[in-house]
Amino acid sequence: MSVHDYSLLLHVTESRLTSVTKRITGITAGQFVQERSLLEAKRLLIHSGATVSQIAFQLGFDDPAYFSRFFKKGAGRSPKEFKAAFEEALRMRQEYGITTFKVKVGRDPFTDDVAAVRALREALGPDVELYVDGNRGWSASESARAMREMADLDSRAVERASQEGRR
Repeated sequence: MSVHDYSLLLHVTESRLTSVTKRITGITAGQFVQERSLLEAKRLLIHSGATVSQIAFQLGFDDPAYFSRFFKKGAGRSPKEFKAAFEEALRMRQEYGITTFKVKVGRDPFTDDVAAVRALREALGPDVELYVDGNRGWSASESARAMREMADLDSRAVERASQEGRR
């Protein structure tokens, strides 16, 4: 759905919706819709048996190729690569009993990394230890914000940002 679609459902103008969204979340309504679409796409890739094309259409994309470009821009990897990474983590857990994973982070915006760690926690369950390594990608302030946003995920450690910050 687009900002226009949401504004119609909420009986407000697009401008008003964007203004209120920005005041509350710090991002525009368009950015908010994109972030939520990306998060839902990740959830569907992990938890459904749907193909990338099916997920694209389910989320309102007319062109699966455009959806794949949208996903790669937001997640840093293609939908197939994203799904393969989670399937590999699940396989490693099931076949070898590995229960500790180090998650390298450093994307911009850092909220994409937070969403990925959240999705990984959801996919692997609460008995898996997650070590989040943000020492080469996040600034000190991003690291602090990310730690607050991931407090409920029971990460075993979050490596702090380097002195140089984002590279």
